[in-house]
Amino acid sequence: VEKILAARDENLQFDDPIVHCLPEGPRFSHFVAFPKKIVQTPTLILVLGEDLTFRQIFMDGRPLPTDPSPSFMGYSIGRWDGDTLVVESTGFKDRTWLDWAGHPHSEKLHLSERWRRLDFGRLEIEETFTDPEYYNQPLTAKVTGTLVPDTDLLEYVCAENERDRPKLIGTSAEVKKQFQPVKVEPTVLAQYVGTYDFRFPENPTIPSMMQVALNGDTLFLGSVPLVPIGEARFLLGPNPMEFVKDEQGRVTHFSATFVEGDLIGRRITEAK
Repeated sequence: VEKILAARDENLQFDDPIVHCLPEGPRFSHFVAFPKKIVQTPTLILVLGEDLTFRQIFMDGRPLPTDPSPSFMGYSIGRWDGDTLVVESTGFKDRTWLDWAGHPHSEKLHLSERWRRLDFGRLEIEETFTDPEYYNQPLTAKVTGTLVPDTDLLEYVCAENERDRPKLIGTSAEVKKQFQPVKVEPTVLAQYVGTYDFRFPENPTIPSMMQVALNGDTLFLGSVPLVPIGEARFLLGPNPMEFVKDEQGRVTHFSATFVEGDLIGRRITEAK
C-alpha cells in the first residue's frame, strides 16, 4: 500500500478516476462538496450524483451476488435496522480508489454502511471498508450530509483531460523543487487543527466539513498529509495552501491555490 501511495503522490494522482472521467466507486458517498439525491421506494433506493453516476441499493431481500462481475459502483443490498439503513456492497473494480489520498483496494473489497438521520437537516453515514488483500484490519470513515432544500442536482460533466494533465503539472518531485520543505514544531501545527467548511464556487450552498488533524509531527487535511513550506504555508499535493489568522491571532480559514483559483475553507470549530 505504501508503495502505491508513494507512486500516486509522485505522479500527482494522475491515476485518480476523476482525472479520467470515471465513476467514483466506493468513495462515492464521501465525494467532497458534490450533492447527492436520494430516491426511496419500498424495494429500491437510488442515489444520484451530479456527475451522472448513480448507485442502486436493492431492498427486496435479495442476497449479494457470490461471484459478481466487477463494476465501478459495485452491487449493494440494504435492510432496515430500526431507523438505521444498513447497506452491504461488494463487486467494485480495483480501478477505483477508497479516498482522495489514493488508498487502493482489491476486487475483494466489502463495504458496510449504516445510514441514519441525526435530525431533520443532517444524515450520518458510518462506513467500514474490509479488504484482506490490502489491509490487515477494517478501515472506517464517518460522513455527515447536510440537507439542501429548494434546489436540485446540476449536471456536472467531466471533460477528458488525461492527455494534457502530465504536460501541465509534471511530477511531485518537480513541484517540490519550487518549494523548500521546513520543519514546523507540533505546537505550531496544533493551532490549525479543527473543522473547516469548504465549498466549491460552483455549489456555494453545499457545505463539506473537512477535518484538519495532527498525527505526531504531521498535519493532515482529511487523509492527505500537508507538507510544510512555512509556519502557515503547506503543500496540499502539488497545490500551495495557507492558514490565515485574524488580528487576534486566531485561525479563520485556509486558502488553497488551484488552477481554477483560490478555494477557501472557513474554520468553524477548533480542536479541544
